[in-house]
Amino acid sequence: DFQRDFINPVLEGMNEDIKREGKQVGMRKGTSQAGVNNAPYFSRVWNIIDQLLLSIKVKEAVPLIVEDLKAGRKPVIALKSTMEAMFQKMVENLELKKGETIPLDFSHVLKRGMETVMKYTETDAQGNDVKADLNPEDLTATGRSRYYSMMEKIQRMTTGIPISPIDILRKGITDAGFEAVEITGRHTIFKLNEDGSRGEFVTNDRGDKIKAVARFNNNPGVAAIVNRAGSTGISMHSSPDFLDVSQRTMWTLQNDLDINVVVQLFGRIYRADQLNKPIYNMVTSTLPAESRMFMMNAKKLKSLDANTSGNQKHSKSLADVDDFLNKYGDDVVFEYLKENPDINRRIGDPLNIGGKDPNKQNAAHRVTGKIQILPSRMQEEFYREVAERYRNDIEYRNSTGTNDLMVTNEELDAVFKKSTVEIEGNGGYSYFGDDTVLNEAEVNVTRKPFTKAQLEEQLEKVPDNHVEDLRAAMEKGIESQLDTQIRNVQRSSEEARALWRQKIEDKDGLSPEDKVREYELKKNEIDERESDRINNLRVVSQLNKAKFNKYFDFFEPGKGLEVPFTDDEQLGLVRMNKGVFVSFDVNMNKANPWVPSNVMLKFATTDSRKMFRIPVSKYNHLDAIIGNSYHISNAQSNEIMEDWDNIKKSRTRETRYLVTGNILQGMNKYKKGRLVKFSMEDGSIVKG
Repeated sequence: DFQRDFINPVLEGMNEDIKREGKQVGMRKGTSQAGVNNAPYFSRVWNIIDQLLLSIKVKEAVPLIVEDLKAGRKPVIALKSTMEAMFQKMVENLELKKGETIPLDFSHVLKRGMETVMKYTETDAQGNDVKADLNPEDLTATGRSRYYSMMEKIQRMTTGIPISPIDILRKGITDAGFEAVEITGRHTIFKLNEDGSRGEFVTNDRGDKIKAVARFNNNPGVAAIVNRAGSTGISMHSSPDFLDVSQRTMWTLQNDLDINVVVQLFGRIYRADQLNKPIYNMVTSTLPAESRMFMMNAKKLKSLDANTSGNQKHSKSLADVDDFLNKYGDDVVFEYLKENPDINRRIGDPLNIGGKDPNKQNAAHRVTGKIQILPSRMQEEFYREVAERYRNDIEYRNSTGTNDLMVTNEELDAVFKKSTVEIEGNGGYSYFGDDTVLNEAEVNVTRKPFTKAQLEEQLEKVPDNHVEDLRAAMEKGIESQLDTQIRNVQRSSEEARALWRQKIEDKDGLSPEDKVREYELKKNEIDERESDRINNLRVVSQLNKAKFNKYFDFFEPGKGLEVPFTDDEQLGLVRMNKGVFVSFDVNMNKANPWVPSNVMLKFATTDSRKMFRIPVSKYNHLDAIIGNSYHISNAQSNEIMEDWDNIKKSRTRETRYLVTGNILQGMNKYKKGRLVKFSMEDGSIVKG
C-alpha cells in the first residue's frame, strides 16, 4: 500500500516531467506495487518468508540435533538458503564490511525491503538504464511521514529471530561439545557472541568439501550442514568403508523447491551397501505460510513415490496433507476468490476475476503465493476453507467417476458385450501404437445401494419444514452478508477519498482552485468505482437467491428422480439411474454460509453411487437432474420409493463404457472419465 499510494504517484509525475527529454522512469524489477501486481516482487516475498520460517525453526531444532549426537547418531541438516546473497549486497552498498560486528536480527531484512521500495530505473532515449533511489524528501508530506514512521518502527524492532541461521546451528552444536562441518558453498560467516545476538562478519575458512565429508564419515560426534552444494558427488551413508558406521539421520529444515535436489540430498545418506538404514525428519511449523511449502514438497514426493510404487495412497505415510495444487484445486481456488471479493481485492485480483478474461491456469499455485501477504488469521481461514472445498469436490468427483488424478483398482469382473475401434493406432511395439477401443461392458456394482429401510431411515432424520426453514435462513443470511459487504466497500472508499484529499493538499505548486479541481476528479473516480462494486455485490446476491430458491422449489426430501452420473453425458453413453432426493446440507458454522459451494444437495441412488452430494456450484449437474426428472409425476415419484428394493435387486451388475488400448488417445477424444485398473471375468487385469 505504501508503494502504491506514495511511490507510484511520484514516479508517474517524474515520467510526465521528463517525457519531453525522451526518457522514461520505471520501477526496478521486483519493486512494483508492493508485490500486489508484480510477480517478481512476490517471488522475493516468497524467499523472505521461506528464510524467515527457517530462522524461526532453527533454535528449536538445535536441541533435537544435539540429542541425536548424544545418542551416537550422525545428523545431516539439509537446508536451501544461506542468506549470503543479502550479505554480499550489504557489502556492495557499503552497509557491511569484513571484521565488522553487527546485530543479527531479522529486522535487517525488513529494512532492506523498505529501501528496495524506494529504488527506480531511469531509461533514456538510447535505452540506457540508470539506477537511482528516491529521497524521502521527494515524497509528499504524508508519504514522508509514513516512510519515517515505518523505518523508525523497523529500527526499533528486535524480533529475536536470527538473520544467519546456519551460524546459530554451528554454535549450538559446538557449544554442546560436538563438531559441525559445512558443505554449503558459503564464502563468509558470522562469528557469534555468547547469546548469538551479534556477530563478526569474517571469511569462511571452508576447506575442501571432500575433507569435510571424510571428517563426518570417519569421526564420531560430527554433524554436517548441507544444501544443494552437497547434493551430488558425495556419500555420507552408513558404509562399511567408513570408520564411523553409526546410523545417519537427516533433519530437513528447509526444502529446496527443486524436487531433484531434495531427492539427491535424501540419497546422500541412503545407499545400497549401508549397514544401518537412515531416519528422515521433516521439520515444519504450524504457520500457514509454511503449509504451502510443505504441501508443494509433499506433492512432489507423493508423485515420485507413485511413479515407483504405482500406488499414491502408499505415500500418505510420508505426508498427509490436502494437496490442492492441481487442476481441481485451480477450480476450487478460482471459485473461492469469486465468492470472496474482499480477499481477492486485497491480493490484487491475481486471476483477473474482475476483468474480461479471467485466467484459471495454475490458479492454486499462483494464489497461495500471494496469500502470504495477508495476516496469519486470514491465511489460516483461506487454507481451511479451500481444503474443505477441495475435499468436497474430490468426494463429488469420486462419486460421479470423474476424478482422473489417480489410477483406481476396481474388481469389476467385466464382460465386454460390444467393442468398437474408435481411433486406429500407428502400429509398433509400444502401447502408443495400439488402437483405441471403446468397450460396452457389463460390470459389478462396486458399492451396494441402500435398502428401502435404510433409505427411509435417512429420510426420517430430515427435520420437518427442512426446506422452508433453510429458505428463510438463506434470505436473511444473504441480506446480512450484503449489508456487511456494502459497509466494507463504503469504508474503503471513504479511506481512499481521505487519502487523496491529503495527498493533493500536500502537493506543491498548485493553487487552491487547482487542488479542488484535481480532488473532485479523483473523488468522482472513487465514487464511480464504489457504485460499480456495490451494484456488482447486489447482482451476485440476487443471482444466488434465485439459484437457491430454484433448487428449494424443485427438490423435496423423498422426491423420486432420474439422476445422470454427470452433467455432460454424451449421446449413447448416458448412465441414468433412479434416485431420491434426501436433503440439503449447509455448514452454518461458516462466516458466510450462503455461497453456492457451501450448500450441498444429497441424493440416494439405486446404483454404485449409493449416496452422494452435489454442491450448488455444480449447477450444470443439478440442472441435468431437473431436466431429466421434469416428466416424473407425483405418482411415479412415489413408485420409485415404493419399488426401491426391486429396482436395487436388479443392480448387482451394470453397464459401463471402458476405453482400452491407447488410453491417451481415448482421454483426448472423450475429455472425461478416469484411469482404472480393472478385473475381467477371467481374472485378468486390464488398464483403461
